[in-house]
Amino acid sequence: MCQRTRLATSYTDAQGIEQAVLLVYAYSPKRFGFYRAPAHALSTNSWTQIGETNVLDSDDQFQCFGLVTQASAGEDVVYI
Repeated sequence: MCQRTRLATSYTDAQGIEQAVLLVYAYSPKRFGFYRAPAHALSTNSWTQIGETNVLDSDDQFQCFGLVTQASAGEDVVYI
């Protein structure tokens, strides 16, 4: 069974629209998935996967991490 932990936050994109970001941590394999949706129109079907981390080593543990967004005219980028 694959257990998951979720964390949500938001940011304003280059067009001035608030975007909700959902990080989903899967314990098997150990990795984060990143999802985004317009904050004004959240629903089960509004989330788009925008990336994921590599599989994390078995010894990796996280107390906290930084989430940085870069809003530009061409593309918004989310970094962990």
